Amino acid sequence: MTANQAGSNHRSKPSASAFRSSASAALSGGIFNEKGTMRAIGNKMMSMTKLIGMPTRSDVEVHVDHHYTSKIYSAGSQVSGTVKVNTQQDTAFGFVEINLLGKAIVRREDVHVMTETIQTLLKLYMPVPESAYPSTRLFRRGHTYSIPFSFIIPHQLTSNVCQYEVQTEAVRHHHLRLPSSLTGFEKDDLATSMAKIQYSVRARVFNIDDGSTVQLPAPILESEHPISILAPSPEDPPLILDKHDLHYVLESTKPVRKNIFSVPTGQITAKTSQPQAIRLSSDGHAASSSSAYIDIAFWPTAPDMLPPQVKIKSTSILAQNWASTRPAQIFPNVGVTREPTTLSTPTIVNATNITPWIQHVHILEDGESGRTKGGNRGSRDITVIRNSSTQDDGVSITYTCSTQVDFGLPTSSHVFPPTFHSCLISRTYTLEIKVTAGGAELPLLVPVQIFKEQESGRSQASTESELPSWDNVGGEAVYARLREHRRAL
Repeated sequence: MTANQAGSNHRSKPSASAFRSSASAALSGGIFNEKGTMRAIGNKMMSMTKLIGMPTRSDVEVHVDHHYTSKIYSAGSQVSGTVKVNTQQDTAFGFVEINLLGKAIVRREDVHVMTETIQTLLKLYMPVPESAYPSTRLFRRGHTYSIPFSFIIPHQLTSNVCQYEVQTEAVRHHHLRLPSSLTGFEKDDLATSMAKIQYSVRARVFNIDDGSTVQLPAPILESEHPISILAPSPEDPPLILDKHDLHYVLESTKPVRKNIFSVPTGQITAKTSQPQAIRLSSDGHAASSSSAYIDIAFWPTAPDMLPPQVKIKSTSILAQNWASTRPAQIFPNVGVTREPTTLSTPTIVNATNITPWIQHVHILEDGESGRTKGGNRGSRDITVIRNSSTQDDGVSITYTCSTQVDFGLPTSSHVFPPTFHSCLISRTYTLEIKVTAGGAELPLLVPVQIFKEQESGRSQASTESELPSWDNVGGEAVYARLREHRRAL
């Protein structure tokens, strides 16, 4: 194997006017630390290091092979390259650490402070063999040193990422899936700066004394190379919704009026269900289409009232970003939960098909039993129903029609990370359809899943077999040097 995976951790810190005292709290496998930080101090310290000639970030660079701005990685993808060190002065060091990192970042703004919570989702360690270092443990000024690395992006997170209490094992299963990136794509991913999931290759150079047991000092050199991941997300069954699911509207009823001051001529209802899930291509640049089916019924206030004309006013895809500073125990989009940050974009409507109105006539009469008569197919249905002795003979009329809306995602201008639920951040999607009829607007909010299948081709195992093993690169000897310092990473 090429890398070792470490456990996750959480930390939370106010980054402005940090008037609150520092605190830390253990939370079932994740540790949250709160500490005041000031960006100005960090910038001043960086300026001071340049003044006194200490090495800076520019002395080390991470180069990822075959990388370009719009490149999308997935689970099983190989991320390989070289860490290049070229210092401005002779620099003594102890060891070089190379990681593949995945982090969830949640920000909360208050009047006096902005709290930032960071959870480490993924941390893979690349063993650096002794042969990659100069024998003197000194980076000579003006010399370029190259250290190769290679990672395989995993399909799952380790179990210690989700050691807290959850309501169902289904929630835990989702939290252990590798989430896709949020922000950092070349195209708009409908994400906000308040909830991010970021992946990167990070290289850090430390200078510590042999045999020291103190925590790691700050790195003397550091560089990071971001990458964007669209992780596989299997298709899940449709959601089972009820009246308590306030984020969705599957049925909408409105009175129909000729104008705003007139009395209602009837009542109209639009009802739909969850459409077929949308499948993303491996690179996210294309997606399958889907269809929404809407059943519409009109009940006139009088037999001579005709049904209104039905139109589809608009369809949009809503990207809902759910974020919390504490691990979620349930799926945030089901039930009575907090509100998400929602961004939307119009969908591509491929076709709209609205069937003609069908009149249903229900005749109430006295008799021992009811009977049904068929009128003109597709236009009228007559039903004779037994009437109780307390009711007057009469006629009840209902009109029905149906609508099919074929839609697609605007993948040319946007990227859509597959639906996922992680510990702190979730991304879900809702299809918003606005139906108009006789001056009435009936909004429908329908859950829709976006999923991405695992790529076919070379498996992760076959790719790993081509890479050097932990033993071959002397990983155990390297790891021994870090054993006393790993907790600080």
